[in-house]
Amino acid sequence: MILQLGAGHRVDVAHRALVIGVVDPASPVDEVLAEGPDVLGLRGVDAEAIGATVDSLRARSGLPVAVEPLDRAGLRAALAAGAALVHDPTGGALAEDLSEVAGSGASVVLHPGGAPVEPGARRERLRRLVEAARAAGMPPERIVVDDALDRVDHDAGLELLRTTGQLAALGHAMASGPVGGQVAPGSDDAQRGEAIGVHVLAVMEGCRLLRTRDVRTARRAADLTVELLRHVAEAPGAAA
Repeated sequence: MILQLGAGHRVDVAHRALVIGVVDPASPVDEVLAEGPDVLGLRGVDAEAIGATVDSLRARSGLPVAVEPLDRAGLRAALAAGAALVHDPTGGALAEDLSEVAGSGASVVLHPGGAPVEPGARRERLRRLVEAARAAGMPPERIVVDDALDRVDHDAGLELLRTTGQLAALGHAMASGPVGGQVAPGSDDAQRGEAIGVHVLAVMEGCRLLRTRDVRTARRAADLTVELLRHVAEAPGAAA
């Protein structure tokens, strides 16, 4: 499976999981970069500042930058600055927003938004959003579906995690966040242990982008799980 992350960044994620290091204006960016993210994920910046911030992050890191714009103005500013991956700002896959993304060369992240916390309803909503993105001219390699586990409460997120593989079956690269919200680098051992478990299960279920503030933990979980999956696939007697 190929994922396009802006011009010059085509990644085969069939046997690789990428880590999106989430940053905001107060984040120690150099520390985040030292932990080895594949992508920087920008949050919490308004339309007036988002363009300059994307420019700065791209120049500083050399990495693709993902953005969660707050509105259409933020979306346009982020795209103009070269954002490689943009979250749908409304969650509704509006034709005007998708057309902006399609014409820019960036990829779009679709999330189930206000869908009920029920696996079937969330999958159906994402299926319809994917159809809208394709109708707007987005090719498959520029569409990402997001399980949005960090947008629901903790217990609901754990329950949804069990059916994450249904979203991977939609046929597009899938992103996932920590259950119930962001786990920061300074979290205690119990929180970090749960985060590792969530990342491992997400990758096993087909997720290929892990969105987190604790890059080091996600990096270790992603690399280990992908290596285990590779060994299983190559083992004698493994299904073709």
